[in-house]
Amino acid sequence: MSARIAAATLEGVRVGLPAGIRLSVPYNHDPALLDAIEPVAAHLAGIYLPVHPTAAASGRAFRGPASPAAYLAELRRVARRCRRMGLGLSLLANVPGWAVDSRAVARTAAALRGEVDRLRVTLADLAAARRVREAAPWLAIGVSTLADVRTPVEACWWRDEVGATFLTVSREVNRRPDALARLAATGLRLGVVSYDDCVPGCQFRLTHVLPDRPGGRRRGWATSPRCLAGELRRARPWLLAQKEILPGHLRHLAGLVEEVKISGRDQETAEVLRRLRLYLEARSLDHPSDLYSEPPGAWRRIAACDRECHRCSWCADHLRTLAPLFAGDDDAGPRGAPGRPSIDLRGPRGARIRVTLGPVHPDRPPLCAAGGMGLYYRADGAVDGAVVEAVLGRIAERLEKAGGRVAEGLAAAAAGPLPGGFRKG
Repeated sequence: MSARIAAATLEGVRVGLPAGIRLSVPYNHDPALLDAIEPVAAHLAGIYLPVHPTAAASGRAFRGPASPAAYLAELRRVARRCRRMGLGLSLLANVPGWAVDSRAVARTAAALRGEVDRLRVTLADLAAARRVREAAPWLAIGVSTLADVRTPVEACWWRDEVGATFLTVSREVNRRPDALARLAATGLRLGVVSYDDCVPGCQFRLTHVLPDRPGGRRRGWATSPRCLAGELRRARPWLLAQKEILPGHLRHLAGLVEEVKISGRDQETAEVLRRLRLYLEARSLDHPSDLYSEPPGAWRRIAACDRECHRCSWCADHLRTLAPLFAGDDDAGPRGAPGRPSIDLRGPRGARIRVTLGPVHPDRPPLCAAGGMGLYYRADGAVDGAVVEAVLGRIAERLEKAGGRVAEGLAAAAAGPLPGGFRKG
């Protein structure tokens, strides 16, 4: 087992979660993830994952079985496992109403009704939620953060119109304890998304989910997420601090929030576990994607600030920028990013791996290292973890042979075939 994989487990984790807060874990279609989280199940609220694309689109690439029947069988297995661990299950249909087949969502929920004790469907569109409620009056409905609920009036629309019982608040109020308290007073149970790397007030939010082709029960929905954040969060990562909940912030949410959602359902299991460990420990003030680090006093300052960033440089002056590109980051960043030698690889069936050489971060050990530098990666498409490890191992060998000549080593690594059928692309 590699050093990175060994570090990205939950063995020996020292749980520091405040009383009353539990974590919601993304499911990445790897049963090994369920095995790994079982020892800490008492600290978890449940598992979340999307419905099949034939029922609703998703803001992230769907990585489950292509067949709706095969995916339903997988959902049943996950639901039964959640029941044994005492966890809830949340199905995501959190996209605009045009991308939701409400009857198909209701049918999926009905098929799981007897398999798990706590089942919830999370929606972002009130009209779609009304249709789901009509089709499944018994179903627990949750409100997605993408519904952008910031005020009690907005929350009450969901509570009164569709009987929603759980609200994942707008990320814009994540770090506004006064706003959270007002929302909690509506009687809805609250959750927050810990981080998602998108900038506050993203002016591409209306194009975060765009249709690539018409949806339907036979073909399914396909979407093309687009966002402004990729370039901005590296140029001004401190902008994220208006809304990102770092592990060390959880104590400030005690008594207000019940669930903290960990992002990463499109990540490898080792990466999901690394992120989960950080939030279970609830100590670090480093961003999980290594974008910036906050001083201890930043919470109070940001919770009370007026968000007039164009008039203020406090965050830019006091938040420390970290290495901008690491494995598991939701955006691999611009090609040829300065100071980060990288190589792009193409594999079978459209799979891709981007390998980047950078300083070894103590909280994020790399899968492999060469010449004192870490090899970090991002994988897209169906890429087995063992193949990633073999590819990075081969690249590390060629970098070691090249001594300190990084460009020469990367060129040698790209010159021929790599494990798993990967080549430079």
